[in-house]
Amino acid sequence: MRLRRLTINALPGITPGFTFEPPDADVTIITGPNAIGKSSLARALKHLLGDADRRDPPALSLEAEFDSGKTRWLVSRNGRQIQWMHDGEVAAAPALPTGDQINLYRLSMESLLADDQDDKALAETIWRALRGGFDLDAPRIVLSGRWARTEESALLQARNDLGEVERRYAALQADEAKLPELDERIEAADHARERLNHLQQALGLHQAIEQRKQSQAAIDRFSADMAKLKGDELQRLRSWDSRAERLIEKRKEQQRHLAEVQRKQEAVGLQAAVPEQEQLARIEGLLQSLSSKVSERRHAQDAAVKAQADLSDALAQLEGNGEPPNLGTEGLERARKIVQPLVDAQARLRELQQQLSLIGEPPDESEVDQLRNGVEALRTWLASSG
Repeated sequence: MRLRRLTINALPGITPGFTFEPPDADVTIITGPNAIGKSSLARALKHLLGDADRRDPPALSLEAEFDSGKTRWLVSRNGRQIQWMHDGEVAAAPALPTGDQINLYRLSMESLLADDQDDKALAETIWRALRGGFDLDAPRIVLSGRWARTEESALLQARNDLGEVERRYAALQADEAKLPELDERIEAADHARERLNHLQQALGLHQAIEQRKQSQAAIDRFSADMAKLKGDELQRLRSWDSRAERLIEKRKEQQRHLAEVQRKQEAVGLQAAVPEQEQLARIEGLLQSLSSKVSERRHAQDAAVKAQADLSDALAQLEGNGEPPNLGTEGLERARKIVQPLVDAQARLRELQQQLSLIGEPPDESEVDQLRNGVEALRTWLASSG
């Protein structure tokens, strides 16, 4: 297989990541000073092409493309999961070189030139240039064991810190891997919230429809004459209540009056003895006749008084206060108009006097009122007892 592209997203010691695309050549040689990523490329290829090992760093994110004949292979690794694909589908990994074969390609530039005596000076120059122009082996000194233990302790602490960072990074990678699922859950929650709003609106509409049905049913129970209401029913109802209160008071007054009448009946002895209907009718007829006669007598007295006044006026005119009367045509006509009513009044007076003589002495007004009150009390008693 031929490498076409290698992308390092996450690899311990590489910050930030980068993409390496080798040129289209038969042999590609990568050289350069320390810390430019040569070993990182080799480690990335080893992690992609080798089997996952529990000692591998947990926070790995690598991608690569290879050509094997006419087939384009894609391989990716996230953590300890390695996935191969070709033609856009997941597939089993192709035949890969073993770990020993992979390490055969890890050669330094100095090792390529050291076996040739003619290139030995060039190899030393390259070696020194790759180390920044310094011979780091010359100034080596023998370090004490205490210093070594201190450095070893610092190294262990650094490794522990590195492990903690790698674990945190792995947790971060795991959380990041969950982001699509979380996005789907958030989207589902948004859809659920929107659906909840729709359901709440539908529920509110349903409740409104049910309330409207109940209101319509309540309205249908009323009489069709409800449509004739004018809007002043409450005022009319209050007026009727007031009228009912007045009628109740009137009824109470009538009851009190009835009690008073009953007491009077007991006082006159009518409570135990009920007169016959004919006797009541005869008494009522006599009372009506008596009332009519009293009225006629009053009218007759009024007419007599008026006639007497007219007679006095006529006599005064005829006597002329000591002067001779005026007996001219106009005076005679005037005297006739005055005398004729006087004559009629005198005739009417004589008639009334005859009637009064036949009737006899008129009863006293108090007796008439007493009889009238007795008749009314009798009527009330009969109405209540009937």
